[in-house]
Amino acid sequence: GIDISQHLLLTSQQPLSIVLQQGISIEAPEIKLNAKQRLHFSGTTGRAAFGNLHVASVNMKLDVEKAETRVKNLSHFGKTLSGVFNTILTRASTAMRIIDRSDIQKAKQTTIEAEEILSLKAEFTSVTARTDVKIDGGRVHVG
Repeated sequence: GIDISQHLLLTSQQPLSIVLQQGISIEAPEIKLNAKQRLHFSGTTGRAAFGNLHVASVNMKLDVEKAETRVKNLSHFGKTLSGVFNTILTRASTAMRIIDRSDIQKAKQTTIEAEEILSLKAEFTSVTARTDVKIDGGRVHVG
């Protein structure tokens, strides 16, 4: 075994460096790591597995080249959610949005397709175009 007890109460200002040629395993009922300024973890690969995990931070930044997540239930509670993407793809068996105030969409072109029924309902509905408004169907009911 390795005896590191002589290093447990170091008062030197130099960082303690432990270099091992074999793996290290620490097992205890509770392990606490506390860095007064910065805590660094690094490696070629890594894994963290917990029954329950709570992460708390005042500010957090996550930089990932590629990420894949599998989440059974996801809840987000916050004041603002912002994202900038080239492409967003959402696929769901059922989707519902409830917006308490205005819902504003801006796009160069918007296409809405429904295989069966498309329904628009409002107290007042306005369709405006700069040049033409086209209504095309086998039958058109007005009123």
